[in-house]
Amino acid sequence: MRNLIRIALPCAAMLILGCLFASASAPSKHVQRGMDCLRSGDAERAQYELLSINSRPQYEVQACLLRVWLSLRSSVSNQAALQNIAWDELRYAAEDREYQALALALMGQAAYEAERLSDALNFLEGSLKADPGEVEAHRWLGAIYYDIGLADQAMQELQYVARRERANAGVHHLMGLILRERGEYAAAAEAYRESLTRQPNRPEATETRIDLGGCLLKMHQYDEVLAAIADCPDSPEVLLMRADCYAGQGKINLAMETVDAVLALDAENPSALSVKAAILRAEGDVKTAIPLLAHAVALRPNDYALRYRLVSAYREAGEDRLADDAAVGMEDLRRRLDRYHALVERAGADAADAKLRYEIASLARELGMGETADNWLKAAHLLEHADLRPWLRANPTP
Repeated sequence: MRNLIRIALPCAAMLILGCLFASASAPSKHVQRGMDCLRSGDAERAQYELLSINSRPQYEVQACLLRVWLSLRSSVSNQAALQNIAWDELRYAAEDREYQALALALMGQAAYEAERLSDALNFLEGSLKADPGEVEAHRWLGAIYYDIGLADQAMQELQYVARRERANAGVHHLMGLILRERGEYAAAAEAYRESLTRQPNRPEATETRIDLGGCLLKMHQYDEVLAAIADCPDSPEVLLMRADCYAGQGKINLAMETVDAVLALDAENPSALSVKAAILRAEGDVKTAIPLLAHAVALRPNDYALRYRLVSAYREAGEDRLADDAAVGMEDLRRRLDRYHALVERAGADAADAKLRYEIASLARELGMGETADNWLKAAHLLEHADLRPWLRANPTP
């Protein structure tokens, strides 16, 4: 009997393990895991699951959706490829009631990345008609709204995605970016913190920490800034944030040592020159600060705050004539900045005006806002050949 038990127990264990393995490796399990990977953004795992179902006719729709989604995420995708990417497959998938909303959302993404804005919006609208809760449709509507300058609408879509995807850190990073651009630093800091809470080790976490530190620095929360950027590599941006904090904490020698380390690497860094000048002025050495500020202004002539600090330093040193000379053109610069902000506000209420966005891009370029100018130029390009009037009538912006 004991011998029979010894034989039976291992056999039973093997049978149980075999059943569990068969269940775990069943094609339907791969399908479910593959779709879960699509929803969570796990491309590497999705590729593995796709290989397990790619040749099974009964899962053709799911395999098609995974293939297209992976192609859209590929860094080698280009506009020509996106215009032709698996349209037949996606149309076929869109005929399946269960996956219609997702298929249309992916069609919207592909059309948008190929700069076919009208088509993208129509596909996304169809996706939300099929399923008002389709997260991919809300995600790409948020991206479109952001890219064409509709920040309020973008925030609404991103907040919806954030509620549905509790592990998604990227959506909160983008929300933080929008809030920071508005000057809402406390709210932006909370968004960045939430991003780091959700995924503290994601590849973009260093960028999030730096952005968080920048918002906290605007609010003079020096201890929190240093904590936020503690694990960030010593880039010039990070070192200057630390120098600002040390100065704010009264650690003047450490602040000067840190900013000098940046200037040793790049003597033409206007931000470093400005920070060092601020430290010197705080210590009462305005005469040494003035040439640093003058050099910084020469490097960045459209920085109104920097020019204001130079004029103020001249006044403090009793150099009124030099202050008057340095102030020449500042009123015109202030007017251009005011016009820029007024145009951006107009763009937020006018979703279809490409000409307005070209004007904003041009003005931003004049003001030395290179990255911002590029973003508005992209918005203008997207809208230039898209007639959004029918879509806007059906989907009025708040």
